Amino acid sequence: MSSADSSVLSASSMFARNIYKSIFRQQSSEREIIWVMRAAILGVGALATVMGVTITTIYGLWYLCADLVYVVLFPQLVCVIYFKGCNTYGSLSGYILGIMFRLLGGEPLILLDPLIKYPWCIYNEETELFEQKFPFKTLSMCISFITIIAVSYPIKYLFENGKLPKHYDVFQCVVNIQEEQIELKRSPTAEPGEFTTIKAPSNATSNGTINPALKFSKSDLLNAENESQPPTPNHKPTVYKAITKTESDDESNEETGM
Repeated sequence: MSSADSSVLSASSMFARNIYKSIFRQQSSEREIIWVMRAAILGVGALATVMGVTITTIYGLWYLCADLVYVVLFPQLVCVIYFKGCNTYGSLSGYILGIMFRLLGGEPLILLDPLIKYPWCIYNEETELFEQKFPFKTLSMCISFITIIAVSYPIKYLFENGKLPKHYDVFQCVVNIQEEQIELKRSPTAEPGEFTTIKAPSNATSNGTINPALKFSKSDLLNAENESQPPTPNHKPTVYKAITKTESDDESNEETGM
């Protein structure tokens, strides 16, 4: 029961945050998100109940879940990690085409006959279902992957070079990126409904930025304690020379005049 309610809660939370707030209402309040999450819990629970009543095999559900993860989520994950130019437009297009070609290939578990009969598609008279011998699931995944890249980069080029106006960026992911606002409810000095804006600095870089606090050397911190002044970054640290036993003996002889 714990795993079931955790799955329902996580699905409803992802819908409320990643779909409703990110796409439909970016300025929605926390109270509105909570109500959307509650409605999504009812919807997901109803769908789960229908699937539990109609599906007779748990292994089949697990296999279907892995199938959808491979076709839909795998190309999305690869593009997000390795292709920095991918955006919401390509992701949505790849998702729609991938799931469409996957469902058009049919699914015996939910008694869905194929609308696209790929090569080597046969009809099983015993089960009265079609069987696809062609690897159409891998084909659907490749279609989704290619679509994400083929749509994302041209859209990115058109927006960044002014070929498309900024207000056409309806998903606000390329050039029309809105500042994120968070309501200050617990701050004692905040007025009712006051918001704070979180925005990345204009000169920030995505990779290779070093925190200035990490540039202080040990001598900087020791000097700051003695002088009661804040240390200055990029201070040249003191270089200590290793003295061997022979050099130490020579210096001692010079001091004693021997």
